[in-house]
Amino acid sequence: MASDLPQQPESKIRWYLEGSGDPVSIYARANSRDPARLQLADNFSAIVNYPDGAYAIVSQSLSAFGHHQMAKVVGTEGAIWADWGAADARSGESHFGLRYGLGDDVTEVELKEDAGELVELAREIDAVAESVRSGKAPPCSGTDGRWSTLLCLAAEQSVQAGQLVMLDK
Repeated sequence: MASDLPQQPESKIRWYLEGSGDPVSIYARANSRDPARLQLADNFSAIVNYPDGAYAIVSQSLSAFGHHQMAKVVGTEGAIWADWGAADARSGESHFGLRYGLGDDVTEVELKEDAGELVELAREIDAVAESVRSGKAPPCSGTDGRWSTLLCLAAEQSVQAGQLVMLDK
């Protein structure tokens, strides 16, 4: 199941909450609407906890009304809410948004570029190729990739065990 769990939100969560330290635990749930392919999660939700009390909620649904992903990052001084949806992951037409704030003071970020799996994959390939050409550091480090993988594997363990999983560094 690990290869089917969403990695992009987990990467963004660490970036949004970098001031909160490294994640300490995760609780995840997932299911599939097709009993013949239970290892492929059509629906996934997780709560990622941080040592200072901050946490993030990730939810992704692929089983109805298109494909949807939502990430909410909540701390003591504010929150970020990012969402994306389309007919499917490779659709050229999607709706997406980013909001941040606290209480009634919410700011909607104007996003001018398209978003979606194929668009973002092309950007990632361009960014890595530019890093190789220029000798500059890539946009994501090996540490970022390690944490994304660790969170996905811990989420899979949580789904299978039905309980909170503590993260080892």
